[in-house]
Amino acid sequence: VVTLSQTLPAGDTLAHQADVARAEVAGQQATVATTERQLDREIRRLWLDVYRQVTLSRLLEEEQRLYRELLDSASTAYEVSEASGSDLVRLQARLSRIADDLDRRRGEADAARARLARWAGEKAFLPLPEALPDVLRETPQGSIDRQPELDRLRAQLTAARARVDVAEDQFDPEIGVQVGYGLRAGSEPNTLSAGVTLSLPIFHEQRQSPRLRGAQRSAQAAQLELAKRARDLAAEADSIRARLAALDRRIARYRSDIIPELQQIADLNRGDIGAGQGEFEALIEAERAVVNARQEQLTLRLDRADRLIDLRYLLETPA
Repeated sequence: VVTLSQTLPAGDTLAHQADVARAEVAGQQATVATTERQLDREIRRLWLDVYRQVTLSRLLEEEQRLYRELLDSASTAYEVSEASGSDLVRLQARLSRIADDLDRRRGEADAARARLARWAGEKAFLPLPEALPDVLRETPQGSIDRQPELDRLRAQLTAARARVDVAEDQFDPEIGVQVGYGLRAGSEPNTLSAGVTLSLPIFHEQRQSPRLRGAQRSAQAAQLELAKRARDLAAEADSIRARLAALDRRIARYRSDIIPELQQIADLNRGDIGAGQGEFEALIEAERAVVNARQEQLTLRLDRADRLIDLRYLLETPA
């Protein structure tokens, strides 16, 4: 006798299990997308670190040229007793300090390029642009709805709800089909039998209910986790926007007020010295104030770019 039997899962178990599988695949894809976006953020930050060191080095080189010009002017003025020996010493000391800062910055730039080369290869050693690229200057628009972290949590919630459906299916009856074929010896005819079985979920409270309650609790936990992470990411985006607004105000103030005013003071001191009325010490301090203000403005621009990297991680829509 050969017997074949097949039990059909209760309710829509197969369809709901397929929903679980699809949700798990979507969750894995979202995890990959999250990793890729985190890698993009890291590479942009590494590139910005290279740009930071190189641009600060350029600013130091400009300062070095300025102080060399001042030293030449002070040396000439010293010969006619219009500058003191302390002015020359102060300028030379500043040049030595700048040279040391330049060596440090260049070393930091080389180290930053080496870190970037791990991901970007030879592109890490290409010449850098004078200005920041658009992606590090323009503020991205949008919301966190397309954030892959949330896509992953949504997929987990979908899978958890599908598991609730699977657990509820266990309360439905199972249908079984059985077919048998028997061979008889001699002249007796062979036999064919078929049967249908119905399995009812008796005593389901002791067996199915704990499984259902567990699935429901998992779904509730997944929903709470999604809501919490969405709130956290939205709050983080709002915080970054507020900091960007403050940085924009400070950058604008340096551009329109602070640097022009300090430059005007330096120019007046230069004019006084040219007229034989000023002091080199005052000019040195005025020029140093201009350089410090330009360095601070550059630092603010770089800090703003760093904030934009985080904001793009939150809002940028994948291609």
